[in-house]
Amino acid sequence: MRSTSTLKDTKNYCTAKPSPWFLAVAVGALLVPTAPSVAQATQTTPDQATNRQSLTQGKAMIAPTREELQQLQTRLQNLEQAPVEYGYPSGPGISIATPTGFGASNNIFFLGVGYNDRIRTARSASDGAFTLGYGFFDPRVLAVELSYTVLSTTGRTSPFGSGGFNLKVHHQFSDDFAVAAGWNGFVSIGTNNSNPLLANDLQNTVYVAATGIIHTQENIDAPFSRIALSAGVGGGAFRPVSDIFNGVNSVGVFGSAAIRVIQPISAIVEWTGQDLAAGLSIAPFPNLGFVITPAFRDLAGVSNIPGVIGGARFTIGAGFAFQF
Repeated sequence: MRSTSTLKDTKNYCTAKPSPWFLAVAVGALLVPTAPSVAQATQTTPDQATNRQSLTQGKAMIAPTREELQQLQTRLQNLEQAPVEYGYPSGPGISIATPTGFGASNNIFFLGVGYNDRIRTARSASDGAFTLGYGFFDPRVLAVELSYTVLSTTGRTSPFGSGGFNLKVHHQFSDDFAVAAGWNGFVSIGTNNSNPLLANDLQNTVYVAATGIIHTQENIDAPFSRIALSAGVGGGAFRPVSDIFNGVNSVGVFGSAAIRVIQPISAIVEWTGQDLAAGLSIAPFPNLGFVITPAFRDLAGVSNIPGVIGGARFTIGAGFAFQF
């Protein structure tokens, strides 16, 4: 099974932090004058009478009392002393190849490329793939992700350009929990059906997935501060290799566990439904949506399948995303 590691199924599992403009707006809100009390409005001193007259003419506000000024000063001091965490703007991914409950949304475009040092049916045949897609709508309501994946960049496993369209619908219940349902290869183009192990990468793979984020530390930037757990079930490419080879229509389970080791790096262990994978996801640039994911696949080994060569395979993917 070939795959492309992209940003489409990743979430920066550093929860949102207040930005500098938020602090400025909060301070500005505290400076809005409050309405005068009835007692203040009925004073008859010359200065306040003038203020009251100006107020009725829409030209001025009644000056705050000393007590109100002290309260405002106290509120500003408390706001100034409140801790503000900005976090690492860009974050690493939470899976290697399997779907998660999160997805692209709100006019996010993504592009990903992937490379395998060899395919399962040959020792020396390396290959690559790439995908591009777009996210629509708000995940707090219901978001839709549409993408196209090219299965082979060398033509060794499929004609160049062959691949399929993928659809994913996802809902985010909170910053820390999301669910998704997807259909990979709902339209396939030029796929090679002569070898079921190659053809099944993007043909009629329907799945559901959920992801939860665990906070192990309050500070997002602290080491080992977040753990992301994902699990799902699906047919097609998520079936065991033996069922794919024998043409058995079954359902497989998949899942991943990722821990944010330090700010830009997460370590990931994953079961793809067919094999065990382990790797890293790295966000090298703090202000750019770019992620690199080197990993090893087939760590558990695939045996007793004719034409399948066992042993670990090295893969690396890179993804880039930005919002319009």
